[in-house]
Amino acid sequence: MYGVGNLVNEMYKKNYPVLWINPMPHRSLKLSIGNLSKNKIGKRVLAKIKQHLLMLRIVNDRFLVLSPIYIPLIDNRWIVKLNSRLIFLQIKFMMMILRIKPLVFITATANDVSKLISSFEKIPWVHNAGDLFHDLRNITHESRTRIYEIEKRIFNSADVVLAASNKIAMKIESMVNDKEKVITFPHGVDFNHFCKDFYHEIPLLQDLPKPIIGYFGSLTGANDQDILVEIAEEGFTLVLIGDQLYDYSRLYQYRNVHFFPAVDYRVLPDYARYFDLGILNWKKAEWIENCNPKKTYEYLALGLPIVSVPIPQLQSELEDLIYFASNPKDFLSQIRKALEENSPILIQRRKLRAQSVDWSLKLRVIEELINAR
Repeated sequence: MYGVGNLVNEMYKKNYPVLWINPMPHRSLKLSIGNLSKNKIGKRVLAKIKQHLLMLRIVNDRFLVLSPIYIPLIDNRWIVKLNSRLIFLQIKFMMMILRIKPLVFITATANDVSKLISSFEKIPWVHNAGDLFHDLRNITHESRTRIYEIEKRIFNSADVVLAASNKIAMKIESMVNDKEKVITFPHGVDFNHFCKDFYHEIPLLQDLPKPIIGYFGSLTGANDQDILVEIAEEGFTLVLIGDQLYDYSRLYQYRNVHFFPAVDYRVLPDYARYFDLGILNWKKAEWIENCNPKKTYEYLALGLPIVSVPIPQLQSELEDLIYFASNPKDFLSQIRKALEENSPILIQRRKLRAQSVDWSLKLRVIEELINAR
């Protein structure tokens, strides 16, 4: 779940009615399915088709999910423009049928929603920039240019732009006329979800040798496998939870490496609480330089020590709680150090830091910003 999803969930908890609109993707299907098996690809495609054919899902009287239909040729500039028009008409029609009058718009994608939102007068618009989509990996130059133009239009049109890191905020400020609307707004965490009194047992994990070095999230070509091999060679138990969207066969030879498919967010803490340490092991790239990984705060809420590749936002914000390493050998050395230095006091400090950025507190900030604007 992206940061905006957590914010919307907090709004729902506070009895705001929610219309969630599933966005059109920014990258081609082959990048989304990666190295998945044919069976999993088939299931994903069928689920996507079903989702969009149904179009509207009524979760309950306060939560509706709209999945507009679009043409899945998203690398074609003219098709993208046509899709924008199609989606605009579908959303307007559905809101008219359902008699929905928006209280606030919260967006988080690079789909061009400016026209839709401008058709409603005086409705506050908050854009949550958890990433800069034009900086994402594996997109064509043409798509990058097109997405940059859309993001620039969004940033200039929105009333408030929330940037997940200082670097994202600086880049957005260079794209907008009104720099005052850009607020650095690091990700939060659903603290009570990850730090709770009761967890379900996971038999496949409870008997694995300790310590367990863990990671949860999609396993892509962006993850540095050299780091994972170094950990495996050292003999640590390595648990990787997430769909494999890239070739990870070089790790299959190690009996101490355990792959688990992606698990539902609702049960993720039940799995991750078996970790003794969490890792952030991405290759250096522009989007990593920009990012402020949400899973960092989820690891902290679990009380876990963290070893990460250098990420500017984490180095400035959490230098006292995270161990950083720039190559596989250093990464392994920092893992040993983090495990040796771990203590009940450090565990409590991590949890307190995570609690201070709970999404409920983040929502209060947004409400104040909306009122101020």
